[in-house]
Amino acid sequence: MDKLRRGSVKTTQSAAQAVYARVMRWISTAALITMAVVFVLYIMDVLPSRLDVEEIARHWHSSSDVFHQRLESYTGWQWLRCLAYADALSMGTIAVLAATTPVCLLVAGVAYARNKNRVYAVMAVVQTAVLALAASGLLGGAP
Repeated sequence: MDKLRRGSVKTTQSAAQAVYARVMRWISTAALITMAVVFVLYIMDVLPSRLDVEEIARHWHSSSDVFHQRLESYTGWQWLRCLAYADALSMGTIAVLAATTPVCLLVAGVAYARNKNRVYAVMAVVQTAVLALAASGLLGGAP
């Protein structure tokens, strides 16, 4: 049981893993703090909103199709055109949090490339490309 205590078991950590973890910590922490601030600004009506909080709450039980149709809410990447509004800005903070993994993969890929570990570098770049393609909506996602 003593071996499981913190610091008593030595672990090996590559430079890429350390960079990945550091970038993950910074981006996710910044994104979560920003999410909280923007959400508070949204629900307190400090910033203008395109979608009313009460109206969203009234349709919360609806299917996504009905919800989007009745509220004319954002689908796909439409929120990017409306970042002046608190509701779209709130969605933007979620996108930043979702982008944490691809950014970390790219940074780890660079670290792998610097260490001449080409296989892992290529794997990190390919994984990032797959995530970017999936998020783009080009494969039949939302308009």
